[in-house]
Amino acid sequence: MSSKTNATDPVTKPGKQPIRRMACIDIPEFLFQWMVVQQPDWARQPMALVKDERPTALLQEVNGRALELGLRRGMRFGEALSQIPYLRARSLSTALKEQIIREMAEKLRAFSPQVEACSHNSGVFYVALNGLEQLYPCWLRWREQVLQALAESGYAARCAIGFSHFGSLAAARHEQPVPLLESPQQEDELAREVALWRLGVPIHLSNSLSMLGVTRLGDFLKLTSESLLERFGREAYELHRRAKKDHWDPLQNLAEPVVWEATLGLDYAETDRTRLLLLCEKLLHGLLLQLSRRRRAVQRLHFAFQLQNGDTTRHSLGLSEPCLDQKRLLDLLNLRLESTPLHQGVTDLELQLEEAESPPEQLELFDETSRREIQAANRALDRVRAELGPGSVVRACLQEGHLPAASFRWEPLEKLQGRPSPQKISNILLRRFYAVPQPLAAPKPELQLDGPYKISGGWWNREIERDYYYLLSPQGEIHWAFHDQRRQLWFREGMVD
Repeated sequence: MSSKTNATDPVTKPGKQPIRRMACIDIPEFLFQWMVVQQPDWARQPMALVKDERPTALLQEVNGRALELGLRRGMRFGEALSQIPYLRARSLSTALKEQIIREMAEKLRAFSPQVEACSHNSGVFYVALNGLEQLYPCWLRWREQVLQALAESGYAARCAIGFSHFGSLAAARHEQPVPLLESPQQEDELAREVALWRLGVPIHLSNSLSMLGVTRLGDFLKLTSESLLERFGREAYELHRRAKKDHWDPLQNLAEPVVWEATLGLDYAETDRTRLLLLCEKLLHGLLLQLSRRRRAVQRLHFAFQLQNGDTTRHSLGLSEPCLDQKRLLDLLNLRLESTPLHQGVTDLELQLEEAESPPEQLELFDETSRREIQAANRALDRVRAELGPGSVVRACLQEGHLPAASFRWEPLEKLQGRPSPQKISNILLRRFYAVPQPLAAPKPELQLDGPYKISGGWWNREIERDYYYLLSPQGEIHWAFHDQRRQLWFREGMVD
């Protein structure tokens, strides 16, 4: 008897386990596509990932457009800018990359509860399909819905439905992609035809193998694992084992956050924010009580309002550390509500809490130890993020830069890790930078307190010659300014407090 969902699905015989079905979703240039979703004007532009934006930093990844223009991984950022001045570059921290992967996994969970992110190929996700036969008329229909949902989110992707990790990836990246494989034998035959570089094999390994005439997976599988280990190392050995399916390879499902949810429907459209906050408090109290009984705490809070016109507004609030403090959570909710426009009355409320392991002090009935100032500081940072958005709290990190404004960069600050230990320094002065240098009339010589401090360079992008001065303004303020020798113009870059 054939499957009810698709004539091409495997036959399930009595007493035998059904063959595992797995889909590979491949999002080419995944991080670059994410960057375009965030900044649509970057579409069809050459882009690169860098560790930081110093001229000496190496290009970690480049997109297809940058490759066409001659850029390669490992080039210096300054050298790349000299070739392509309009290159779009960005530095993504490891934590941000992990967050981007988790967000994509959450999108895919709408189509399967089991999703795995590939650790060897960025933008590749594996999805288990067994148990979903009754939800879709055929696997091709499931595939169509997944690709459509990704396209609506701004992502172009490929999808192949097969039987194993490596085989389904090979089907998705084949020169003539096969959307649905009928048997494991067809999967193996197709995979042997795929070029190694298409499977994400590191360039150095692919080049070394090509010198031996090994360019396709079928040729690679003719070699022995032991010889690869001896000649090319552990990386080639593990790749060979995965391709030959020599070891147990279950789907490693990404842990789905446990969410506690409460909803409330209103008999009328509510527009008063104070009353909305009281209704949220009613929902929050019950959820926090259940979490405390299970010795869990809140890591992230989501809330949604359904408006009278049918629209829904959704918001999320992250916490620097898990907590069960109802007053603190309500304070953050109140700050976000104050900055949320409500053009229509609210008819339905939805509150969701992502749980996390609770710190021991959160569960103590009486807090016998004094609160550390660092915890109060983190609560203050949470308030700022709640009111102004997740990107409003950053810290300055020093980096090597030729110009003063390039000697530091801003990085997101999740929370303060330890108690600061400031040194006692007399006569502390702060130098404040403007976001953009401001034009300045040529100052009189008697107002020049100190200078010039000459800086020249920038040959890798745009040559710069500046003379920096400390100037005294008529109001008694100390300005930090420079004279651009090439343009013969004055600019104020900051102030000294």
